[in-house]
Amino acid sequence: MDPTDAFRGDYIQVNLEAETVPESRLDRSAIEYFARHKGGELTVYALLKKDEAGICHVKTVSAEKPRGGIYLKGKAWEDGDQKVYIDYHLDKFFVPQHAGKEIEQAATKGRAVAVVKIYRGRAVITNLVTE
Repeated sequence: MDPTDAFRGDYIQVNLEAETVPESRLDRSAIEYFARHKGGELTVYALLKKDEAGICHVKTVSAEKPRGGIYLKGKAWEDGDQKVYIDYHLDKFFVPQHAGKEIEQAATKGRAVAVVKIYRGRAVITNLVTE
């Protein structure tokens, strides 16, 4: 894809920390599903917890929709290396033209945070903030 769009600006490929989760964060429902369906894809719900800085991290991943709290809905699969990958469809973001390269470089160094609005498990990136 062309990294620049005349109407939307520079395109940035986003890779979130929440997209790669250790298997230790799976709850019983997710563990049982993956045990029965090796190589299968599962709709999951990642329950998030805010840290003292207000940044959300994945607390647990479940095959069952949470009754409350902040959560993201996504499609998950195992890699066989004690990790689960989750696709929340948050992998693209557009920024003002000529700002993309600087933001991507900061993100590669771990110096960027995605600002995300979440409603009933669905999310949209509203901004990328760099240090």
